[in-house]
Amino acid sequence: MTEEERVDLYTALTDYQKNILKRDFIIHAMSNTSGVSKKSALLIELVKYHFPEDMAEIERKHNEEYLKKRKVIQERMDKINEKKAA
Repeated sequence: MTEEERVDLYTALTDYQKNILKRDFIIHAMSNTSGVSKKSALLIELVKYHFPEDMAEIERKHNEEYLKKRKVIQERMDKINEKKAA
């Protein structure tokens, strides 16, 4: 596709379609991140703003997994502490 064809295609889009493309571009550009960083925080805020229901479901899912793993770890720590105290 030539540059002129791309420009013609873009100018034919509605504002809503342009916003979707921009949002997808931003998400793609920022999704190469992990851990705690400014990039991660901005990506999370962007997703919370544009996809609040999806973000709530993702957070719920990950919180459930975190709590399950934390419970197992806490039980192990309690056993270790009991052995130390005995």
